[in-house]
Amino acid sequence: MDMHLTSSTYDKTRFFGQRSNPRLTFWLGFICGMIVISLATLGYVGYLYNGGKVDLRKNLDLSTEMIPLNTETVSSVATNTELNITDADYILGNTNAATTLVVYFDFECELCKIYHRNIINFVNTHPDQIRLVMRNFVIDQLHPQAQGAAAAAICAGEQGKYYEYADQLFENQKNLNNNLYMQLAQDLSLTNDQFKNCLLNDSTTEKIKTDYQEGLNLNVHGIPNTIVIFPDQTKKLIDGNVSVEFLESLLKENLS
Repeated sequence: MDMHLTSSTYDKTRFFGQRSNPRLTFWLGFICGMIVISLATLGYVGYLYNGGKVDLRKNLDLSTEMIPLNTETVSSVATNTELNITDADYILGNTNAATTLVVYFDFECELCKIYHRNIINFVNTHPDQIRLVMRNFVIDQLHPQAQGAAAAAICAGEQGKYYEYADQLFENQKNLNNNLYMQLAQDLSLTNDQFKNCLLNDSTTEKIKTDYQEGLNLNVHGIPNTIVIFPDQTKKLIDGNVSVEFLESLLKENLS
């Protein structure tokens, strides 16, 4: 058998075999690592450019609380689009306030947890000028526990504890399940039978569906999104997780 190696065969054997050049191997590994880091960085930049929201049209990295603002953060909503606040809504702040914030969210959304803290702080700072309404925009594809959590919060709201219950759901966001919902109801001294019956009531599920469809009609396509209803009844959509400072700036004329 002819064991003679050509120059080309020898080079390949030396490159892939035990005689590989350690320095060359190191630099190849280093270059590959930098490519991976660059791709990850591009993905992160894309996420920030998107405005810091969970979007139905793409999967996003939710690893940061830093949400930059851009010219697309606020947009107008068609004046003929209906958005009614009724006695059935759970309102935080002055129920007769001239300016209303309607937040579309779900309880399993990490950015919604951050935004929830911001928006609650904002409303509590301006309790006479602002009222807050929470509307469910459950994204089942990403958040399988959000539907059950939304129902549980609605049922707590029936007993006057919506926002206290919502706070606890966000605090326990990583452990959303039926056992947690019942435990939180007990912790907040809710009537057990009334809470259970509400969870099983078709009207509770229907409210969640109605909130979602309403959001779509208002051009909500991700979470968190906020509709601002100004005193003159014009509406603006805030797209993504924004800071208290941003809300202060946007609504400064309505906070005096």
